[in-house]
Amino acid sequence: CASVTDAPLQKAKLATSRAWSMTLARQLHRETDDAWNIALGFAELSGNVGLHLSVMFGQAVYLIYTGRNEQAVTLLDDFNRIAARAGDRGSLFDGERLSALAEMHLGKLVDVRTKLERLAEELSHDLPPSRIARYQEERYVSIHSTLAFSTWLTCRPESALTMAEEMVMKTGQIGQLMGQSNILALVALPLALWSGKVDALERYSTMLRSNLDRENIAIWEPVHRFYDSVGRHARGSLNAIEDMRSAIDELVRDGFLVRTPMYLGVLAEALLSRGKSAEA
Repeated sequence: CASVTDAPLQKAKLATSRAWSMTLARQLHRETDDAWNIALGFAELSGNVGLHLSVMFGQAVYLIYTGRNEQAVTLLDDFNRIAARAGDRGSLFDGERLSALAEMHLGKLVDVRTKLERLAEELSHDLPPSRIARYQEERYVSIHSTLAFSTWLTCRPESALTMAEEMVMKTGQIGQLMGQSNILALVALPLALWSGKVDALERYSTMLRSNLDRENIAIWEPVHRFYDSVGRHARGSLNAIEDMRSAIDELVRDGFLVRTPMYLGVLAEALLSRGKSAEA
């Protein structure tokens, strides 16, 4: 009887591992949607609230990666309701911080910055551990990285660059390569690009390349190639534009759309700088 009772729980754990491995391996397609839905179904059957929340959180990350921020916000609203019913203040905190990322992509910049500043203050005080062990150590970095991005977008670029650099250094000091790679790809590199800091862009690109050589984080490979090409274009390389275009094509093919519209804008500017207005 115990084995029958435990079956949905074990299946949920296996299905969740499969969904995460597909996501991080750049398989952001219909099959990965199905993998997350299967994991969610088993998690609901298991009756394990912590596992259910963990799967919902992971699926929300996947939705954000694929550019479906409105769906992510809707899913996280459900996540927050379940966490609130369970009295899980820690997971409710995690749901809010991920919602802030999705809402930032939807243009709610001032509201997001206000929310993140509040969450950063809460984090500095005693906060219960999350049921989602996977994210326990990422709270500080996640909140302050998204805060850096929203700070840049609300006209405080120097503060944002300082915050991004702090997060890059902090994760490097504690050897958190996955977290550092996320910050580099999603925050530090775009902020350096937008600020015209080519030296910083190249330094961050080199750091990301080093991380990718040490850990197999396939999802960031085309992102690295894009920023590496942007740096080479800034230094006058004649073939950098084609490498930029190739990296973007790969991201679109993979379904990894979280920053792709911005990449296309950068490509268009590069084409214009070479007098290729028709292609731009």
